[in-house]
Amino acid sequence: MTHGKPLKLLVISDIHCVGASRFAFSRLAGDVKSTQEVQEDLAAALAGFRGTADFVLFAGDFTDNGKPHQYDAVLEVMRNYGPEWFCAIPGNHDTANVNNMESWNGRMRRFKQFMAPYLPGYPGPRGAREYFPYIRRLRHDFTLIGLDTTLARTARGRLGPRQLDLLRAFLDAPEFSRTHKIILMHHDAVGQAKLFNGFEIHYGNVLLDADEFLELLRAHLRNRPEGQAAYGLTVISGHTHLQRVDTESVPGATFVTAPAFGSRFEEDYVALELQPGGALSLFGGQPPRGKSRLMRKYAKYIVPKIHT
Repeated sequence: MTHGKPLKLLVISDIHCVGASRFAFSRLAGDVKSTQEVQEDLAAALAGFRGTADFVLFAGDFTDNGKPHQYDAVLEVMRNYGPEWFCAIPGNHDTANVNNMESWNGRMRRFKQFMAPYLPGYPGPRGAREYFPYIRRLRHDFTLIGLDTTLARTARGRLGPRQLDLLRAFLDAPEFSRTHKIILMHHDAVGQAKLFNGFEIHYGNVLLDADEFLELLRAHLRNRPEGQAAYGLTVISGHTHLQRVDTESVPGATFVTAPAFGSRFEEDYVALELQPGGALSLFGGQPPRGKSRLMRKYAKYIVPKIHT
């Protein structure tokens, strides 16, 4: 068995920074934070976990529609800390918003342009589509792989054969055999991807190749040598806007989804303490945002069905 110390992670997802100029109906319903609220809450969260969290993981959707001023607003806060503290991946609102006709490659180039300090190895010889996945050794006994699940002009996601093959190679690689493996991706592979903040969304927001992804994890856990069984596997995602921990969908793996930081509903983030062997606990929690409970209960009757 392993006896290393735990790794503490602050996970933030779905900031959806709307920028100073956007007006949304959901703002009237009390759901979406203003740019100033996003900056203030993000500054408070990072300051509160400085010296406590070993790393901050961003699970996508920094922006609402990938505009430069939205990235600038978030990065204004992040630049107060060293880039080595952060790991980042894109979300569908960063690169593939259904309401924006700009190409996926164009939006991905912008994501990489702004988020370059937080993407290991960028710039490199690979193009936008080939940049992900990336691998980052967080500690000698913890390794992270960052994946891109976004697709052009849809809220749905897909890993695709290339990323699945590279993920399989990562999981089976001898150099990572004695590390706790962390998979960071935007789309949730096991949750109810049609639920957002308690509202039913009647079109798909799912990971289209979730079955292939989950079977890949099962095969890895089933076939790995006995000596590697002492190390855990954790999958971290966002997208559904709901906080959840799942230990049943794939025996031996833990799935964590982070809440929507850019919403006034519920918690802003999830703070995880991971043991090398796979045990997980939450730390540094915050109370639910009780003032939004009433609006959450009744907003489903007045908020239109908007793409998320």
